[in-house]
Amino acid sequence: MKKKKYRWITIFLLVLLVGSIYFYVNSIRISGVSENGMWKVVYKKSLDEAEQGEWYGSIKQLDKQKIKVKGIKWLENGKTIADFTEFNEGRDEAGAETRLNPFYVEDLYGSNPPKKGYTYKISVIWEKDGKMHEDNFEIN
Repeated sequence: MKKKKYRWITIFLLVLLVGSIYFYVNSIRISGVSENGMWKVVYKKSLDEAEQGEWYGSIKQLDKQKIKVKGIKWLENGKTIADFTEFNEGRDEAGAETRLNPFYVEDLYGSNPPKKGYTYKISVIWEKDGKMHEDNFEIN
């Protein structure tokens, strides 16, 4: 009888621990996926103690289409706060990776934490077969 009681207590504590970790991780990041399911953006707090308070954004192409990204805009309450138009494949000095196909930028944008009550959106302008496309979506 005591073994069952301890087993339930252990399970309860494990669930509590996993839940706490889940809520902590979600409190230090915001993310979003485009309506067409092609893009995912994650903006998260750095866990590196040397970079306390720093937040970094990354973007990933979720499908395998061969495209060319022409630009990415980061908007805060409708105002452009960052605009990117050049992407070089490889790793930078800090080790952050950039791939062009499928598109992925590990360290797209770094700044302060998101502000409560503000709306954050991403605009991705890309080209395929000579046609321009633009995907706009919110991250929260």
